[in-house]
Amino acid sequence: MTRSIPLAALLGAGLLLAPAGTRGASTEEDIIDQPGSPTDRYLSDDELRSALHAANPAFFACFSGRTMNQDPGDVSVYFTVPADGVPVDVRAEVPNPVPGLAECLATAVAALRFQDHDGDPVEAAYPVVFVRDEKGARVIPYPTVFTRDRAAEFVLFPVPPALDDADRSLLHRVLFPPA
Repeated sequence: MTRSIPLAALLGAGLLLAPAGTRGASTEEDIIDQPGSPTDRYLSDDELRSALHAANPAFFACFSGRTMNQDPGDVSVYFTVPADGVPVDVRAEVPNPVPGLAECLATAVAALRFQDHDGDPVEAAYPVVFVRDEKGARVIPYPTVFTRDRAAEFVLFPVPPALDDADRSLLHRVLFPPA
């Protein structure tokens, strides 16, 4: 006669026997100073765009009381997101000055929060499109957030000591192509 042990009992026993520091915890540690680590997290353009689209009501509030008789022109906000996710160096450009509009938009962006991330600060620019037409006044979500290119860093790998000069030269040309 064979006895079967329920799977739940085995799993429960496994959790009780696991070392205290490993229950439910990841075994990988985030190493911020090592680019290319499997635990690195970089801020994506999609995350930036989602947060900016969610801020459209705040952007609209900035325009609503200030632009009734004025066209502000092509308005853009510029900001940098360092590793802690709190925007810095926030500014808004309003080609046709509307009192208080640039300050209000900059305050709306400064209030945004992004997830912590590894790597260099992310510099971003975002057009804020205010439209007044037969449908009424509104801020239209712009489909793109413009970010400054970030240099890609490669993980260091060991070079075999028995590499001959021709292979070493080829490897050098692949890794460091002529400009």
